[in-house]
Amino acid sequence: MKFPVWDASIKLTVALYKITNDGFFDSEPVLRGQIRSNCINLLANISNAMKERSYDSKIYFLKRSKVSSVNVENLVIVAEALGALDSKLAKEFKKEVEDIGVQIDKLSITFYKKKKVK
Repeated sequence: MKFPVWDASIKLTVALYKITNDGFFDSEPVLRGQIRSNCINLLANISNAMKERSYDSKIYFLKRSKVSSVNVENLVIVAEALGALDSKLAKEFKKEVEDIGVQIDKLSITFYKKKKVK
């Protein structure tokens, strides 16, 4: 089973990897690492949710994905505040992350309802 949220997450991850490849982020390797690490965690947890069979496991990994998405959003806010991202680009990234979070929430609710019916 493939979730559309995974496609959105890979797109976001690639874009953030490209944007953090040089410039300001050369002087802020910890911030770059945190952004990248949380993007990878987001992808990994969505991937794990796709592979799991039990609804409890799917929900668990989706909750972890949600935490990573919130972390990415906060890191984008920090990068914007430090001047690493202009406000237009930061706004676009924040919107993408928020959309991913909504998709994760909807999937979690779907699996929770299926679990209750089962």
